[in-house]
Amino acid sequence: MLRRGSRRKNATATKENLPLLARKRHRVAQRQRGPPKLRPPKEATVSITCPPNEVRRARQRIKLGEIGVGDLRTKYGITGALVLKIPVPDGPTRADLLAEKLGEALRDQEGVKIARPQKMVDVRMQNLEDSICPEEVAEKIAEVGA
Repeated sequence: MLRRGSRRKNATATKENLPLLARKRHRVAQRQRGPPKLRPPKEATVSITCPPNEVRRARQRIKLGEIGVGDLRTKYGITGALVLKIPVPDGPTRADLLAEKLGEALRDQEGVKIARPQKMVDVRMQNLEDSICPEEVAEKIAEVGA
């Protein structure tokens, strides 16, 4: 049996501590609930992949107040793209406007990519009959509204 505060690092399952390990596994299994709830994002994003001096030019050409974007947060994505976050309730419409204005401001530049990243999920379907065609599946999903 291991004592509390023992310095033994690699505790192995023995006859003495097996019931304790089994109880811990049971507690962990009880804590696991159903699938995670999907929540809509709190902020809309626009990503820009281009040299920094091009972003500077675009900021000079675009007035954020006209679009209705007051607070704009920036960060760099994994790919090195500049990610602009718009934390307002109607952010997606304003992000679409911002992406459109950025596209207009940087349309004559080479190597510029502007995107509107969005969260997506995969839908997995199991136990389907062989006689069901993809159109029927798409129709049923559209009915449910998923």
